[in-house]
Amino acid sequence: MTIAVVSEPALPRYAALLAALARHDRTPRDVRVLVVGARTLPPLISLLIAADTRDLALWNLPDAAAFPLHQAIFGADAVIDLLGAFSAEFRETSPLTIITPDDAGTAPSAIAGILGAAARNPLVTCDIDVYRTAAVALAAAHRGGPLSPHRARAVATAVGDAVLAMLDPTPRPPGIQRAADA
Repeated sequence: MTIAVVSEPALPRYAALLAALARHDRTPRDVRVLVVGARTLPPLISLLIAADTRDLALWNLPDAAAFPLHQAIFGADAVIDLLGAFSAEFRETSPLTIITPDDAGTAPSAIAGILGAAARNPLVTCDIDVYRTAAVALAAAHRGGPLSPHRARAVATAVGDAVLAMLDPTPRPPGIQRAADA
């Protein structure tokens, strides 16, 4: 079995955005998202597009001469900063939701969850629907705030279960396993 897994940092950053927006009762469809350093993580852009992000703006360092970053953030509700372009002081005082490089800490759980699901069901393919499902499961784990390292296995299991449920959404009574789990 050959599985190609999406770039490791894309899933947790997308999940961190979903979780941050959910804390404010918002979704990607409700906001303008600016991705700073978009060229560094193309799979993230695919996830944002697949999530029907209402307004997606991309900014890269070469854009700075014609379109400085302080102008690019105008009107944004959320910023995914892949370059670490914003100071800690700015992040703390800004009304924007800012996702930083530090928000990729759940990547091992996401990958472990997807691979665990693939080991339990040969129908798992690493496509945009699987990535989006994994990110939503990660976001649910994020909603209570930052994840602690000791929860990694539980988060990986939640991701794997979500991916398997996406493939076979048939509800079952408690204790009845899917054929792939038996």
